[in-house]
Amino acid sequence: MKKALGDPDVLNKRIPSSHRYDDVQAQVRTGGNVLRAMDAPVAHKDERFKRMRPSTLQRLLTEAEPELKVVLLDMRTLEEYTACHIEEALSYPIAMLSRSTNPFIPEVFANKNKEGVVLVVYDYEEKISSLGATLMFEKGLDNVVLLSGGLRRYVEEGLPGVVGTPPPPPPSPS
Repeated sequence: MKKALGDPDVLNKRIPSSHRYDDVQAQVRTGGNVLRAMDAPVAHKDERFKRMRPSTLQRLLTEAEPELKVVLLDMRTLEEYTACHIEEALSYPIAMLSRSTNPFIPEVFANKNKEGVVLVVYDYEEKISSLGATLMFEKGLDNVVLLSGGLRRYVEEGLPGVVGTPPPPPPSPS
C-alpha cells in the first residue's frame, strides 16, 4: 500500500482567527437567481432598449412603493386606445414621433432620462411599439422599455387593469 502525498489532516486544520474580522458575517452570493432573472428587463440582440414582462409591469403598477416609477404609453391609434388599454396608460400614437418639433407629450418630456423612471411602451403585439421604442431611443431617451408581448400577452396572462374590451386573438395558423 502506497503512502498518500501531503498531510492527511489538511482539511481538519483550523484557520487562525483574527479579531480584525470579528464583525464580518459570512455570506453566500450565488449570483442571479431565477426569480430575479425573470423580473429583470432584458434587451434582445440589436435592440437599444430593454423589455419588461407583463407580470413585472403589473407588480410595479400595484406596489405601494415600487422601485421604479412607470410612465405607460400606448402607441396605438386613439381609436384603438379608446376601445381597450391598460388602466394607467397614456395615449401616445407612434405618428407623434415623426413630428419634427416637440415629438414628446409633457409626461414623456418631464421623465426623459430620469433616474428611477421607466417609459414603458406597448401596442397590441409589438408590431409598432418596437419601432417606437427604437425611435424614442434615437431621439435621446435612454429609459425606454418595451412591454414584451404587448397588450395581447398582458390580457392572455389574465392580469387586472384592462379598460374596455380587448380585441379577439388572431386566428391560429392551421
